[in-house]
Amino acid sequence: MKTISIIVGVLILVLLGALAVVYFLGGNTLLDNNKYRAPIEYVCANGKNLVAEFGDNVARISLSDNRVITLKQISADDSGITFANDVGVSFSIKDFSGFVVENGIETHPGCRVSVVDEAAS
Repeated sequence: MKTISIIVGVLILVLLGALAVVYFLGGNTLLDNNKYRAPIEYVCANGKNLVAEFGDNVARISLSDNRVITLKQISADDSGITFANDVGVSFSIKDFSGFVVENGIETHPGCRVSVVDEAAS
């Protein structure tokens, strides 16, 4: 009986570990199931670029180093909209500009929408 309890305990730990890996490495699937609007390309001051897709209270950003990060909207006011996750990445936008901060460092500064259709705004 004790052996069965140990096996069940180990299986539960393995399952929890696998779920943690999927959650932390695979992104938050609840956010990824969102319907996104057309992608918007940003060109940044340091030569980097990013592509942002916006959904309902979420943004998915594709960075120039091939990382794709899904962020939840955490604020929206006259100073703009900020999206962030719980591992230190944020994307702030206002009008046609924005920037990305990762762990307190602005990694994509001075980003501007690469093509602006002024008639659409």
